[in-house]
Amino acid sequence: HHCSIGIRLFLSLLVLAFIRVSLLPNGIAWS
Repeated sequence: HHCSIGIRLFLSLLVLAFIRVSLLPNGIAWS
């Protein structure tokens, strides 16, 4: 079950990063 939680957190971080890139043209520069 711990693995599933880690995967969910990892996916959530990817989604947030994707949203940043989508909203900000230069979002990649921030990371």
